[in-house]
Amino acid sequence: MRRYLVEQLADIYRQHGPERIIVLVPTRQVGYNIARWLAASGTNHANLEFHSTASLAESVVDRYGPPIWLADRDDLRLAAAQALQVVSSRGDFYFGRSTGAGFIAATARSLSALRDAGIGPNDVREAGQTGSRRDKRRAASVARLLDAYRGALNERGLTDAADLYQLATTLATRNNYTAGAALCVLDEVIAVPAAEAFVRAVAPDHLFRVGADQYDFDLPQLAAARVLSDWPACDLSGYAEPSAPTVGLRLGATSEGAEGSSRIAVFTAPAPEREVQGVLGDIVASGIPFEQCELVYTKADYLTIIEASAIAAGVPCEFGQGRPAVGTAVGQALFGFYGWLAGGRKVVELIDLLSVRCLKFSDREGRFVAPDAVGELLRRHASGRGVEAYAAALRQESHPEARRRAANAAQALSLFLEDTSVEETTTVGDVASAGLRLLDTYLWRQYESESARTRDGAACASLTERLRRLEDERVAMPISSAARFVMAMVSDHRYATSSAAPGAIYVVPLEAASYSGRAHTFVVGLDEHSFPGSQHEDPLVLDHERVRLSPALPLLRSESSRRIFRLERALRGAGEAVTLVGRGLDLIYGKRIELSPVVTAFCERRGLTIGTSPYA
Repeated sequence: MRRYLVEQLADIYRQHGPERIIVLVPTRQVGYNIARWLAASGTNHANLEFHSTASLAESVVDRYGPPIWLADRDDLRLAAAQALQVVSSRGDFYFGRSTGAGFIAATARSLSALRDAGIGPNDVREAGQTGSRRDKRRAASVARLLDAYRGALNERGLTDAADLYQLATTLATRNNYTAGAALCVLDEVIAVPAAEAFVRAVAPDHLFRVGADQYDFDLPQLAAARVLSDWPACDLSGYAEPSAPTVGLRLGATSEGAEGSSRIAVFTAPAPEREVQGVLGDIVASGIPFEQCELVYTKADYLTIIEASAIAAGVPCEFGQGRPAVGTAVGQALFGFYGWLAGGRKVVELIDLLSVRCLKFSDREGRFVAPDAVGELLRRHASGRGVEAYAAALRQESHPEARRRAANAAQALSLFLEDTSVEETTTVGDVASAGLRLLDTYLWRQYESESARTRDGAACASLTERLRRLEDERVAMPISSAARFVMAMVSDHRYATSSAAPGAIYVVPLEAASYSGRAHTFVVGLDEHSFPGSQHEDPLVLDHERVRLSPALPLLRSESSRRIFRLERALRGAGEAVTLVGRGLDLIYGKRIELSPVVTAFCERRGLTIGTSPYA
C-alpha cells in the first residue's frame, strides 16, 4: 500500500524532478530508509537528496568554509562539566558543586537549548533583572555558566550546533547558496531558531512541507509544521489517505471478535516482557515475513527487553538506534567495573563483577586463574571498604600455609588492583584508560555460541572506540564522579546501528517509526505510566524563566506534546495493520493500571474496542 509520504514525495518529484531536490528529515538514517521505501514502491527519486538540517549545514560549511570539528554528545557533556567546575571554583555558582552525571547531562542539554535559541550571557542577565533578588542571582550564575561553556568549547576547538548553523547561514548568504530546485521538510523535523534561520537562508523558490493535512493533537513547539507554517503543505488533492478499516493481522483477542477487521488493534498485557514476547510470538505464529514488520518502543527501557526476547525466541531483529551495550557480557562487565570504582571499590561489588563471567585472570607467571578462585578468596579474607579491604586477601600470596589456589588467586587479584588503580582525585581520561585496560587485559574472548561472540565482539569494539575518544580528557573530578560519568556513557551506549534491512524485524524508537514502509507496525509501552511519561522541569532554567527569556526557547513541560505528536505521526504513516500494546498490571505494587489516556482517546474517536491479549 502506498502511503501519503511516498505520494507527496512522488508528486513533488513529478513537478520539479529530475532537478536536485533536498528533503529535510529528522536524521540521515530516516532519509536512507525513506529512499529504500521509494525504490521498493517503484517511485522515481533520482536527484532526491535526504539531509538532516545539521548535515545540510555541514555540507555548506565543507564547501565554502574552514575545516571544523563538530562536537558530539560526549564533547558537549564534558564541556558542561568543565564549565560547572570553572564557575563553582569562583565560589559564585548558584547551584552548588554538583558534578553528578545526571546533572551534567541536564546542564549540557540546557546550555545547548539556550545557544540554539540564540540566547547569550547578556540576554540571561537582562532577563533576570525583572525578577526578585534570588532571580537576579540565579540569572547571573547561569550567564557565567553559559560563558564558561562557550569558553570550554573554544578551548577544545569544537563547534556545536548553534555555531554550525550560524556559520553555515553566513557562508550560504555570502555565496548565494540555494538548496536545490526545491526544498521539502517533513512536518516532524525539529526546527530550533538557529536551524530555522539557516533553512530560510538557503531556501529556493519552491518550498513544501511534507506530512498530514491536519493533526488531531497539538503540534510541538518546535516542529517544522508549526515553525514553518508559512510554507505550503504538499497538495494531495488526488490522493485519499486510507481511513476506512482494512484487513489487518489478528493478534490474540481481536476487538469484538471481528477477525482482524480493524486496521488498528489495541491490547493490554501483564508486563513489559509479556508485551514484547507476545508480539514476537504472534508474528512468528502468523507467518508474516519479518521484513514486513516494524516494532516500535516508547521508552528506552524496552530496548534491552526486546533484544533479550528476540534472542531467546530466535527472531532476527535489526535495531535502528543500535543495540544496547549493557545487553552484552562485555557491556555488563564494563558497567559493573565503573560501578565498582564509583562505589569506593567495595568487595561485594567486585564479587558481583566476577559473576558476569566474561573476565579472565592470571598470576605473575601468566598462568590462568579462574574468576571463581578470586571470588572465593575475596569472600573468605576481604572485608571493609576501599583498597585496604583487600589487604588480608593479598597476604595469602606469601602465607606459608596458603594453598596454591589461594596464592595464585592472590597474585591475580594483586595484578588486577594494580592495573585498574586510579587516584582518588582523577580525570575522566584516566578513568576511561582504566576501562580500556580492563577490556584489553581481562576480557575473556571465548563464548558459548557464535552469536554471543559476534555480539560481544561488536560491543567491545564500539565501546573501545568511544573510550579512546575520552582518554585525553583532563577534566578533573573525584573518582566517584568521574566513574559515574563514564558509567552513564556505558549505560546509554548503542552499537550495531542498522537501517531497515531485509529478513529481520526493524526495531526503532517512536521518533523513528513508520519511515521504512513496512506493512505491519507494533508499538509497545503504551500504558499510562510509560506514555507520554512524566516531565520534569529543567534544573538550570525553569519553564517560567524560559518564557521570560525567549518565546523560541522550548519548554520542558511541552515534551509530552512532542511525544504524543510522534505517536500520531507514526500511526498516520503506518501500513496495513497496527497493533498497540500496553501494560495492564503493575507487578511491583500489584495493582491494575490503564492504557495511556492518549491511546484511549484515540480508540474512542475511531470506535475501537480494547482487547486483552492472552500473554499471561
